[in-house]
Amino acid sequence: LPMCYPSDLQNGGRFIPQWNMWYVLEVRDYILKRGHAEEKEAFRASVMGVLRFLRRYENEDGLLEDLPSWNFVEWSKANEWTKNVNYPTNFLYAEVLSAAHALYGDDALLEKAAHIRRIAVEQSFDGEVFIDNAVRNEGGALVRTRNSSEAGQYYAALFGGINLEDTRYAALKAHILDGFASFAENLGDRGFVPVNAFIGRYLRMMTLEKMGEKALLLENIRAFFGGMASLTGTLWEYKERKGSYDHGFASFVAPLLLWAIS
Repeated sequence: LPMCYPSDLQNGGRFIPQWNMWYVLEVRDYILKRGHAEEKEAFRASVMGVLRFLRRYENEDGLLEDLPSWNFVEWSKANEWTKNVNYPTNFLYAEVLSAAHALYGDDALLEKAAHIRRIAVEQSFDGEVFIDNAVRNEGGALVRTRNSSEAGQYYAALFGGINLEDTRYAALKAHILDGFASFAENLGDRGFVPVNAFIGRYLRMMTLEKMGEKALLLENIRAFFGGMASLTGTLWEYKERKGSYDHGFASFVAPLLLWAIS
């Protein structure tokens, strides 16, 4: 597993704990959505091993805190907002626990996922958007920052168990629909960063799919990827003309495009 412990030994053993979490979600999709149910037991040890590893870092609230090595939320300043409690990571953790339950049926995992979602929402939602992180003060108490990445909003929308049709989230829904344009114009003392290509742009597309916004998703795909396709016939790693011009991960756009035009 690239950049997942212990495969990256040539780089001093550095790993990405969030990538271990995405691995569990990929296993769930492989087994339950792609017709490989007969292979489920082959993945039990690795999935449960990831959960045992993450359990070491749960704090008094049950949230993950200060995960080791390279914490990767998205290629933006969101990666700088991971000390001490990172809420996007905890929303992802809740989804991982739900995925493990779907695979192996331990109800305690589902209960734990619900608890983490509830606590993370309570701590991170400020009435308009979700905050990315909380840090410990000199007395050891967690204090919520004013950092709100665009990517963090999609982690909450996808994995936080929230209903964007609830009036409580009306402002957040409006920000998602306008690409956070109006939000970015009225930041006040907030920290805010828009999404980068990887993985925030993909999280946005997943969120629009979940919301049923076919027309907007198609518009977003054309705006971001259309120029690439016209220039090279391929999709790139970055928005800019650098890096890979035929990036494998960008194939994720294909099924979303098919859904949007169906």
